[in-house]
This record gives sequence, structure tokens and C-alpha cells, in this order.
Amino acid sequence: MASNQKITCPVSAERVDNNVTRIIAAIVLLLAITGVLWHNYYVFIFLTYDFTTRTFYKGNGSLLKWVGKQVVIALKLNPKPINAAPRKFAAGLGLIFSIAIAILIFLTLTIPSLIVGGILVVCAFMESVLGFCLGCYVYSFFLVPFIKNPE
Repeated sequence: MASNQKITCPVSAERVDNNVTRIIAAIVLLLAITGVLWHNYYVFIFLTYDFTTRTFYKGNGSLLKWVGKQVVIALKLNPKPINAAPRKFAAGLGLIFSIAIAILIFLTLTIPSLIVGGILVVCAFMESVLGFCLGCYVYSFFLVPFIKNPE
């Protein structure tokens, strides 16, 4: 494949700014670490709300998306458009993890909440620091072949 060739998503042509998604991931990382260490399910209720808006409502009402955009503007970063569908799928996974962590902390199931919270922390770290979206990889590996060849 030529290096200048753009890979597009078979689900949607919608694009998002990678800078914003990485900033959001950094905020999620900090919030998840705080919530897990303090066993505070309110943090994960907030993350549940925010992941819901980004998964189902194009980020309308997402405080983290708004903050991410403001940081990009303040730092005058050039936009880096990427496919939105894998990011929405990853946000959906974050939503599931946030709900699970909130419930586990509420039920005082400390070890399971640390394990599930640790997975969310690792995923947010990989996205924000390394630029590797595990949810996007799962989306591309499992869902895209099925979408291209629905049998």
C-alpha cells in the first residue's frame, strides 16, 4: 500500500481530530486513576455520562470533548483527522468499563474494581501517551471484516 493512500472506515466517512481524542484520553486517564485509588464511583458515573455522549450523541454534551477542543485551540495544534467510527466503538467500550467499575466500587468489590479500573487506565494511557487505541484495534480486527463481508 502506498504511504500517501488514506484508509477509510467502511461504516462512516465521519472524521474526528486525533489531538482532541488523545487529550480526552489523558483526562480519562487522570480521572480513572483518581477514581480507582479513592474508590470513588462518582468519578465513574461522570465518565459513564461522558462516554455515553461521545458514543451515541457525537459528543454533544461531553465536557471532556469540550475541554479537549479548548486545549487544542489554546495550543494551536493542527487538526489530525481520523476515522470516527472506531473512536465511537472505543468510547462504547469505555462506557461499559465505567459502568462496571462504578457498580464494583459501589458494591465494595475492591479487587475486581481495581482489575477492571486497571484495564481502563492502561487503555487510556496507551491512547493518550502512545497514540495506540486498543478499542480501535479491536474494532478494526473484529468488526470491519464482518462489515465488509456480512455472511
